[in-house]
Amino acid sequence: MTEIEEFGIIEDIRQLKARYFRFTDTKDWSALAEVFCRDAVLGDDTVSVEGRAAVVDIIEQGTAGVTTVHHGHCHEVWVDSPDAARGIIAFEDLGFSKRTGEIVMHGYGHYHETYRREDGAWRILESRIPRMAVVDRKPR
Repeated sequence: MTEIEEFGIIEDIRQLKARYFRFTDTKDWSALAEVFCRDAVLGDDTVSVEGRAAVVDIIEQGTAGVTTVHHGHCHEVWVDSPDAARGIIAFEDLGFSKRTGEIVMHGYGHYHETYRREDGAWRILESRIPRMAVVDRKPR
């Protein structure tokens, strides 16, 4: 693989993660499903689920009643092969109660992910989300 090809893969993965954040915040669940591999795994400090439908379902449940804002930055991406890569992405996320407008959650951490090219597109295979800190956590 050439350096240009590797840079292209890194940019594809950066765009993939940007779509993940946008589709989560806009609650576009059908588009979000396409970000994940069929056999995707998603986990954080409290839960882990397997399968594309289960991943989207847990995100939908976790953001119900909340307007979310996700910021991802400082992407580190390693290309392992033309069809596999790994990454760590720093993030900050905010959740605002749709009922009161108050911040109900404000967190920081790093996504630890693996990616796979599936059906010609890069997708998230596994996403682990250890949080470094949660500043606010209130009832919705």
